[in-house]
Amino acid sequence: MKENHREYLASDWWKQRKNDFFNKFGRSCTVCGSSLCVDLHHKNYFYLYREFDKDLVPLCHIHHEAFHKSGFKIEDTDIWVIKEREKIT
Repeated sequence: MKENHREYLASDWWKQRKNDFFNKFGRSCTVCGSSLCVDLHHKNYFYLYREFDKDLVPLCHIHHEAFHKSGFKIEDTDIWVIKEREKIT
């Protein structure tokens, strides 16, 4: 799965999917609002390769790493990084 996932994230299809998402919703971190080094994080892998917008959340590199290290919560805060953005449907 990891190799397939890495290949998927390097694919032209995923690059276009990310661009479409950022064009529709903007390119800013859901946690801190930064527009620098923003990744598009999968909140789940149920629809991998055919994600819905609601399955994705933009996170800056710092908060994306923090999510993967902590699991769900940014350490020393009350912020859950996979919270829904109001305008994402």
